Amino acid sequence: MQNFMTRRFTLREKILMLILIVILLLGLYFFLVFYPVRNQLEDIDAQMQDVADKQVIADVIEKRYADMNAELEKIFAMPDEDITYMPEFDNMKQLLVCFDQIFANTVWNFDNSYQLGDDGIVTRSIRFRFEATDFENAKAILGDLINTGYRCLLNNVSVSPSGEDVESGALTVTGTIYFYEIEK
Repeated sequence: MQNFMTRRFTLREKILMLILIVILLLGLYFFLVFYPVRNQLEDIDAQMQDVADKQVIADVIEKRYADMNAELEKIFAMPDEDITYMPEFDNMKQLLVCFDQIFANTVWNFDNSYQLGDDGIVTRSIRFRFEATDFENAKAILGDLINTGYRCLLNNVSVSPSGEDVESGALTVTGTIYFYEIEK
């Protein structure tokens, strides 16, 4: 019996062993080099995307900050008479006096509600409806509402003809105006 270590391999066995060694080396390469490097590259790509996302967010925050600073500089540069006043909460009596003056020559009604904000600002929502003689009269009344001297925002304004007679020029105006007040 011949010793296994001194045995001579045939050409076929040598070729098979060479193919097995190549397959083994390829397998080792894929498992020890290719897949770990590919996973690291995917992790690096994900980290780069995360950094790019954070950069975009930082750019947006920086732009908003710059816009806010520009707006604050503009506000501080304004004369005192141009800055609108934000009254303390429950400014309804003063608003009613303003409304009586604004709507003196019209038929009007309103619905009032308010919402307390987390930032100490109260939003008073007033839905209004009034009759105007013509478009210019409606525009003047809406302008007076905006220029009450209190911080406000006009929203959902609808202008439609009063009644069936479109030719008369009489209008019904509805909308919502939000007044902002500081919570006590």
